[in-house]
Amino acid sequence: MTSGCKHKSRRISRRQAQRGLSLVELLVVMALAAMVAGVVVINAPPGRTDARRAAEALAARLDFAAQDAVTRGAVLGMRLDDEGYAFFRYQRGEWKPETTAQMKADSFPPEFSVDVSREAPAKRNEPEEKRRETETVIRPDLRFMPTGETTPVTVMLQDRREIWRVTLDGAGHVEVSNVDGA
Repeated sequence: MTSGCKHKSRRISRRQAQRGLSLVELLVVMALAAMVAGVVVINAPPGRTDARRAAEALAARLDFAAQDAVTRGAVLGMRLDDEGYAFFRYQRGEWKPETTAQMKADSFPPEFSVDVSREAPAKRNEPEEKRRETETVIRPDLRFMPTGETTPVTVMLQDRREIWRVTLDGAGHVEVSNVDGA
């Protein structure tokens, strides 16, 4: 009877000794977790920079305005400069600010360098300062026609790290590209 008790106590003590992890097992698990985390970080897509987000937001709004003008049969306009942009709808002989969420006015972050290049044939030879001083009514710089035609424009958005180009052609197609090629 005493030998049975000793045998039983040895089984219990072995089980108690095997309940925890050894230091080697713990280190192996940690090394595997570190390797998996490294693979995930290396393969994760790069984050979007502020300049890219601003370029994509502007491109989305330009694209929406071009499509909205065609689908609604409306004439839309946009004022665009190095500080920001605002959309307008032509109704009953005058331009009125657009109030839809998809075409809300927005400003560019002050730390951005913004360059706007556009072709406005009617105002091409008139100095911009003179036009702005004499205007008492809203006159958008860009127009989106119900026929699909748009005023071509190129906007360059630059922050400390990169430059993004947003291009709207005369047919309403919008393109966003990284000027740095990165």
